[in-house]
Amino acid sequence: MNIQLRCLSLLLLLVLLGILFGCDSDGGSENLTLNPSPSAYTENDFVTNPSLRIPIFQTAVMFLEHPNAALTVDTYEAGIDAIPYYCEESTEYRFCWEDDIENAQHYMYLMDEAGNEVLRVFSKEPCVTGTINVGNYTMFLVHDGLTTDTIPVFITTNSGAGDLEPQENPGQVNGLIYSNQCPGCDLTHANLRGANLTYAYLVHANLRRVNLGEANLTHANLHDANLTWADLREANLTRANLTYANLSDAELPEANLTDANLSDADLREAYLPDANLTRAALYWANLRLADLTGADLTDADLTRANLTKADLSGATWTDGRVCADGSISSCD
Repeated sequence: MNIQLRCLSLLLLLVLLGILFGCDSDGGSENLTLNPSPSAYTENDFVTNPSLRIPIFQTAVMFLEHPNAALTVDTYEAGIDAIPYYCEESTEYRFCWEDDIENAQHYMYLMDEAGNEVLRVFSKEPCVTGTINVGNYTMFLVHDGLTTDTIPVFITTNSGAGDLEPQENPGQVNGLIYSNQCPGCDLTHANLRGANLTYAYLVHANLRRVNLGEANLTHANLHDANLTWADLREANLTRANLTYANLSDAELPEANLTDANLSDADLREAYLPDANLTRAALYWANLRLADLTGADLTDADLTRANLTKADLSGATWTDGRVCADGSISSCD
């Protein structure tokens, strides 16, 4: 098993290998009110429920602010975030922090319930190995105060990804921290509303039913990401790479997709009223049954896009024309 920890520039994301405690409601009745556990817990979850403690193999998402930042919500204090864990089985862990941020000096330390430090690892320094026994723990992530104001950190597990050397001890769990990237991560149902994910590398990530409302995803790489049923209301996706992404049934009202690349994206039944798609690349995109009412498609590239039964009422067409009410499949 491999655990990866990835440090980003405004988000902290914790993913630990293999065991996901989320559940999926899609097979159930849409008339039921269900509240499934997310695959990735976020800082919002810990602030809302201070007694929350998650398994050491569970994904978590934090927002590591600069020590001088003015806080609105936080799990500990400015410059330090805390994640409460519990461990049900003693295991040897090997933690590494790889950071693409130049001169970064962030670090993580793990404390047991008695207040004893179990291990500490610094970004860009050698890996640290320690045995985590059964019990409750708190992981603290500390901002170096030198780099970007807020840092997204992804701590993920990655089984057989090949980016860690072979384990000498097959019972050892390897952890790795990366900067602003979490390709292939499962963030289903995560609440990332308002998160700053500028330049985030989320290729192949599972963002199904994630809440990214008002999030900043400028220049984010979401190639082949699964964003079905995602909430992207008023999100900023300027210049984002969404090629081959699955955005079917996604909610994107008033989203900013200026200069975004949505070529070959699946946007079937996507909800895009008043979205800004100025100069967006939509060639070969599937927009069947999409709601584009009031959307701005000025200079967008719709070459070979599928607009079958798409609602274009009141939309601004590629040539600046405003589509008449009742424009379906084409701008009338």
